[in-house]
Amino acid sequence: MNPSEQMINAMAQHSQPNFDKTKTALICIDLVNDGSDENGFFKRVLNYDISLLQRIEPNVIKLIAAAKQNYIPVIGVQAIYDLEYISPAMKERFEAMGIKGSLAPKGAWGSDIIPKIKGTGLDLIIIKSHYSAFAPERTFGFRPGNKAVEDYLLLPADKDEELESKGIKTMKDYFHESQIIQRDVDSYLKSGGVVSLDNYLKSKGISTLIITGASTHVCVDSTLAAASERGYKLFEPIDAVAAEGIPGEGFQRHFTYLSNHGLFKSELTTAEKILQTLQK
Repeated sequence: MNPSEQMINAMAQHSQPNFDKTKTALICIDLVNDGSDENGFFKRVLNYDISLLQRIEPNVIKLIAAAKQNYIPVIGVQAIYDLEYISPAMKERFEAMGIKGSLAPKGAWGSDIIPKIKGTGLDLIIIKSHYSAFAPERTFGFRPGNKAVEDYLLLPADKDEELESKGIKTMKDYFHESQIIQRDVDSYLKSGGVVSLDNYLKSKGISTLIITGASTHVCVDSTLAAASERGYKLFEPIDAVAAEGIPGEGFQRHFTYLSNHGLFKSELTTAEKILQTLQK
């Protein structure tokens, strides 16, 4: 056990989660096929160790079930990383890493949330073309069952020009629309609208987030930092957050980032401790 892992376990051991269930939401970040499946981009192309991603799935599912029993909103986050949608700076970094539109493209199996999570009945899905689920002009949230959005997400990015010529909304329209503050968010979502994550949470009076998913050192880190900046109280169950293992490095980044989160941004805890709190 390395020093970071020891620190993480010590932090979680002393955790005593205390939160108002009526003001809490559960977020599941980027558990998508390209990351968690043996045939996904991480394993098939980059030869990353994805065992930690797969190992957290049962705990995430248990947390989702408990959240739903307690009427806590469950939000799934889905990455779409076509080069047409990400920022120029992010595109530059992707190209430097040799990722040229092949990770989590729109309309492809790889970008979809894994069936085990998607099948739980999510309350909101956040589409993001950035690391953070809060990123303005690169994210939007919709209610599952929104046929217009779901049909659009089945199409590849190169169809956008044709759709635009027919007056059909594309990613940039949804990104922009989500930034408009809605007073009655539930009604707007039911009518087929899209919203930002922050607008959705604030409309429900949510001040506490339970953060689960992947990857600890990238998208979990970015979303958690953005949530912290916005003043949310954060809980991070260490057995429901994971990262891919980098060849030659293992899971060192996962442990390093978790320890940093526990020091400055979130309360490190465990899935079991969260479940115990929800059962009270």
